[in-house]
Amino acid sequence: MPRRLLACLLLTLVACGAAPSAAGAATTAQRLVSIARAELAKGVREVPDGSNRAPAISRYLTATKGAYRGAPWCAYFTSWVARRAGVPIGPGGRGLGYVPTVVQWAKSTKRWRKQPRPGYLVTWPNHIGIVETVSGRTMTTIEGNAGNAVRRRWRRTSDAQGFVALAAGGRLSPAPPKRVTPKRPAQATPLKARITFYPSARLKVGQRLELSANDSSGDIEKVRWDFDGDGKFDDAKGDTASLRVRRAGRFPVSVRVYDASGKHATASSRVTVLSAAQPAPEPPKRPSVGTPAPAPAVALACDRPSLPTGQHIHCTADTRGSTVKISRLEWDTEGDGVFGRGSGRVKTSYDRPGARVVTVRAIGRDGSQATAAVAVEVTNRAPSADLRAPVSMRIGAPAWLDASRSSDPDGTVAAIRWDVGGDGVIDGEGPRFALAPTAAGALRVVVSVHDDAGAVTTRETTVSVLAELRPVIGVLTPSPVAGQEVQLTARDSTGPARLKKCQWDFNSDGRVDRTSWDCTETVRVVFSSAGTKLVTLTVTDAENAQAATTTEFPVA
Repeated sequence: MPRRLLACLLLTLVACGAAPSAAGAATTAQRLVSIARAELAKGVREVPDGSNRAPAISRYLTATKGAYRGAPWCAYFTSWVARRAGVPIGPGGRGLGYVPTVVQWAKSTKRWRKQPRPGYLVTWPNHIGIVETVSGRTMTTIEGNAGNAVRRRWRRTSDAQGFVALAAGGRLSPAPPKRVTPKRPAQATPLKARITFYPSARLKVGQRLELSANDSSGDIEKVRWDFDGDGKFDDAKGDTASLRVRRAGRFPVSVRVYDASGKHATASSRVTVLSAAQPAPEPPKRPSVGTPAPAPAVALACDRPSLPTGQHIHCTADTRGSTVKISRLEWDTEGDGVFGRGSGRVKTSYDRPGARVVTVRAIGRDGSQATAAVAVEVTNRAPSADLRAPVSMRIGAPAWLDASRSSDPDGTVAAIRWDVGGDGVIDGEGPRFALAPTAAGALRVVVSVHDDAGAVTTRETTVSVLAELRPVIGVLTPSPVAGQEVQLTARDSTGPARLKKCQWDFNSDGRVDRTSWDCTETVRVVFSSAGTKLVTLTVTDAENAQAATTTEFPVA
């Protein structure tokens, strides 16, 4: 019995000890995917387009020892995500910036896999990304330097070279995101195809050449290759392709990329194939850190880090430290990758708020280039609130509050809200509001105008609310007699009259017999016959409110 009990205890301990490992793997895989998704949501892209550079991309270089600016950065991105997730890649966790080296490291450390799981790295001959979701034979990936940006791709699992397991993946299997065709902005990045060769565009007869295609828009639906120069793109398809040439010479290679709208762009190059007797081509050399090839030098300074819309910012380019002669300067003040020729200074303003990047590009006489960029924050200007309301009004006579003339200097008015009473409770929305108070007194009215950037401007006023208009007819003659003058007066029973017009009907026939513009005067009337008389008084006050009353009295 003790042996059985001991065996049960051992089995329990083993089971309990295995659970944290699987849970930890699932948590790590989830962190990898979550961090990659967070970068995707930031919209990281190259500035300028095709430069392999941007302030946001510079962060990724910090996770790889020996990284250098301007290099293809897909592996830098995955190294950065892996480090943030707590599973840094490479010997000693120093990061890796070269895809073949990542593959070699994965195989030597038994991390290489043939099937994907969420949280794995996925490799192609010269590109790498992170597996986000897996569904049958397809997967979604998040990749750096895909279309010159961090982008989500929908891919077939069979197209991949292989996978790198940084975490087991556990039971993590998030649902694949719905594929939506990206909405291209009015000034979209022009479609531009590119070909990347591995190991280089020079190889020996019989060696295999790996190629990959990329583009500048990120909105790619299909890729087709032409290896025989016949102009027909029917030799291979997909982002990556392989080519083995059996004879020496120079051969054309072309790729055509198609976006979701059916537009396409083509890139062409040539591959040099050496005979077996010729020296083998050397693999591409990575430049030594700190010893870049001679290039122009340019620095950029702006007179302020932020400015409101409508105001100007002045930026100055400094090329005095350049050892390469500068032939011209080009400016991109919107951060959209579109450059225009300019001088050493630029003055610009912005109509809409938001983050901008001002970039200057110095081009040397030998064609070499260098760029410098400054981030600029364009702040929103608050809207203008125009409130129009009556000074006073009567209960029972609604009045309009009007803020329709409110405006926004750098956008649109998104909402107008009314707080009647000043208690912080919104009583209505819209450019106009019908005011119908039920109690007399001073009424505080507050209007808040909201623009499309979230700024709010308030205006307020006080409306004097008078009690409901209740006219009273006063009969000054004690005992009216037919044929004699009867004196009548008009007043407001609830307080000061403030009456501006009184209309009298002495015989109740619905017709106005007399109009008085000074309601404080005494009205005199003679009744020709005796009997009960009905007199109707209609009054109008200063707010154009009207009320009527009828009084009957005997005439002897």
